[in-house]
Amino acid sequence: TAIPEFLKRLIYLTEDPPNFFEHELPGTRQRLMDCRLGFDPLYYSQIYLGGAASDLPSRGQIAKIQIPTLIVALPNDENHPLDIAKELNGLIDSSKLWVVSDYKAYLNVQEEVGKFLTEIDRNNKL
Repeated sequence: TAIPEFLKRLIYLTEDPPNFFEHELPGTRQRLMDCRLGFDPLYYSQIYLGGAASDLPSRGQIAKIQIPTLIVALPNDENHPLDIAKELNGLIDSSKLWVVSDYKAYLNVQEEVGKFLTEIDRNNKL
């Protein structure tokens, strides 16, 4: 089944991956777009229905989180705005915000997660 035109327009509105990927690996965005356009249209209906059915808990509920939380964000991600990541970071006392601002930072994501987990272990917070 072909992807309907309105859905193609929605897919083209999303500029993934971040610009630093396209800068380091030219053509990545087009390859990802080609892949997305090749998915079964039912895949998208499941994603959009799932997204519509879910929502973040209230700010009060989020503020009650006592588990150390690493929040990883991109500076210009329209689908996951940095402002939301900053707000979550402000609400969760035991959280750390790390912004992946360039390709080098992206390559260090696993290292940053490892550091975060080591720090949690060092502080016996779990």
